[in-house]
Amino acid sequence: MHTVRRPLAARKLRRDERLRLAANLTLLLGIGACAGDVTPEDDNPTSAEVPGVPGGGGMGMVDPGPGGGAGPEVPTPAESTLLVPGGALRRISVRSLHATLDRLFPELAASRPSFPPDGFSRFDTELTLDMGLSFVEATAVVMGDLVKQARLNAQVWSRIRTCTPTADAATCLGEFYDAWAPRLLRRPGNVDERASLVALAAKDLGDTDELLGMALETLLRHPEFTHRVELGEGTAPQRDLARHEIQSRLAYLLWGEAPDDDLRATSPADLSDAASRVAYAETLLNDPRARRQVIDYHAQWIGFATMPRSGLGQDMWEESSALVNRVVFEGVPYEQLFLSKESYLTPALAAHYGLPAPAAPGWTSTAGAGRLGLFGQGAFLQAYANVADTSPVKRGKNVLSRFLCLDIELPPNPGVNVDDQPEAGQCRVAFFRDTHATGACAGCHTVLDGVGFSLETFDKQGRARTHELDAPNCPLDGRGELFGAQFEGAAGLAQLVAEHPDLDACVAKNVAQFVLGVSPSQTPEGTGYVKALTEKYVAAGGDF
Repeated sequence: MHTVRRPLAARKLRRDERLRLAANLTLLLGIGACAGDVTPEDDNPTSAEVPGVPGGGGMGMVDPGPGGGAGPEVPTPAESTLLVPGGALRRISVRSLHATLDRLFPELAASRPSFPPDGFSRFDTELTLDMGLSFVEATAVVMGDLVKQARLNAQVWSRIRTCTPTADAATCLGEFYDAWAPRLLRRPGNVDERASLVALAAKDLGDTDELLGMALETLLRHPEFTHRVELGEGTAPQRDLARHEIQSRLAYLLWGEAPDDDLRATSPADLSDAASRVAYAETLLNDPRARRQVIDYHAQWIGFATMPRSGLGQDMWEESSALVNRVVFEGVPYEQLFLSKESYLTPALAAHYGLPAPAAPGWTSTAGAGRLGLFGQGAFLQAYANVADTSPVKRGKNVLSRFLCLDIELPPNPGVNVDDQPEAGQCRVAFFRDTHATGACAGCHTVLDGVGFSLETFDKQGRARTHELDAPNCPLDGRGELFGAQFEGAAGLAQLVAEHPDLDACVAKNVAQFVLGVSPSQTPEGTGYVKALTEKYVAAGGDF
């Protein structure tokens, strides 16, 4: 049986403490990619020692992998000494691509086409994002249409056509490359690349505007626009990340988009030491884009990132986003993500929940309604439901895996049909206990159902209910159990999770997974970094 800790006391961090925490984060940020396989490690964050910073100077190291640079090919080591697997090429998520394009061409944000959504299990920073033909084809459609819209928009085209009206095509193409290649490719241009673009002027391909449109589409479809490419400096098999690569890595982590012109111009000339990276990171964190990124991270962690954002769906998104914003940026203890007795409600959402409607959107008390923090919010409750009704198994599994990092996998031969539904007149709670929780499934269901049943007093839209859907003869009491601890309803579950001894390490593990794009257990150093982040988080009083 697990012991229970009391909630951590909240306190504001002094600047020197914040700098130490930021410096610890740069350990994660500054370590480069490694090509080749790595040996999975134990998930227990206490099982590995905290490693030192590779490379001595603390700057990121990168192994470009086969074909990635001029260095000789070297065999993959039996065990990596670097942190991030996956090589020097990582596809940027659709969410971040849209944010980058909106920043570059704000006039076209409402009209350009969208990429197909990414498929990912938890975070859209994962290395398993599709890099195949379907993404290439989608990129061609999106960028081709964007260029057409850019040419029709005088404001946008005046920024792209930087040359004078009387300039020849070669001059215009050269000036375009000098102005736009650093923005779109997030690196300095090079002579050969510029020359190949200028060479378009010698071909019979149309007037200057046609050629500029081709040049723009070429850069937008360039792999270095849709991917983060980290080749490092020099020709050694492993080498330091370049300044622009660190800029890009930090901006995509803390903003979810590319570094803009102002950020590139004002960042330290040398980002090779921890102090300069901390200062650079704090600049990004003081920008409103950092708040958006933190909310997007939590939406993916909690599970409501893909919910429709219209009508009540938008109200639910804003309710959960407001809670995240409050606990991260307004000095509220992080456990209030689970324990808050207030929620940001619109009159329509309050009425949907059966609560007194406020006169205008704002923070409203939910005391006495059985709703504490996110477990009482529609964004979380709808995320793990079936088409017709709730799913106590999904809700239970995701509470345990996302907030306590207890992963439960389906047994290979369960012996029951997981898609079976109760017979007419049979109560669902009894069905799950008597039919699903048998044989090889019994052990898992004992844990999953004990959590999921506590949330059954809310339907799939987050409305309170006293009985099962269309079954008044099947009352719901919200009683739950976790590791032998009895509790009642979403409020009892929230209290148990907020005080659970595994929560701190799970918070750190999810942050590390978002940063790395892979479970920390899949890198030799990952578990050590989770341990270090957990210790820093606890020492800071649970300050996210």
